[in-house]
Amino acid sequence: MLISAALSFISFEFYYIMGRISPVILKRLQLHKLEKFLTRGRFVRFRWLVVLSMRFLYGIRNLTALWLGTQKYPSLRYLLLNLIGGLIWISIWFLIFFLFRTLALQYYQSYIHTIRYLYLAALGVFLLWKLKKLIIDP
Repeated sequence: MLISAALSFISFEFYYIMGRISPVILKRLQLHKLEKFLTRGRFVRFRWLVVLSMRFLYGIRNLTALWLGTQKYPSLRYLLLNLIGGLIWISIWFLIFFLFRTLALQYYQSYIHTIRYLYLAALGVFLLWKLKKLIIDP
């Protein structure tokens, strides 16, 4: 879990630094539509919310980090919010997977023995078929 959060954190930091180094990147990547989307409404007032929620904006998540870098968002604040957002993001995904695994095990618990016997029967049929092929058709 921590490795996933760390890799996500590093990648977003990389995009943020790219935006800080080269503000011309907005024009090169034609991010003016993204900029209009993010500067419309309340996103401008609550940029900390943009940093926390950018992982959940699939399709524009990396571009959002670039945009924040070009907007001269404070580095230390971005670093801390990026770290918190990464931990929230990976915690939610691990919670979803854990709940799915738990529910799947509870649902299929009654079928586990049946599935195991069906697997063993299929394996036995396959081995008999291979054995028959070896003995009859050498």
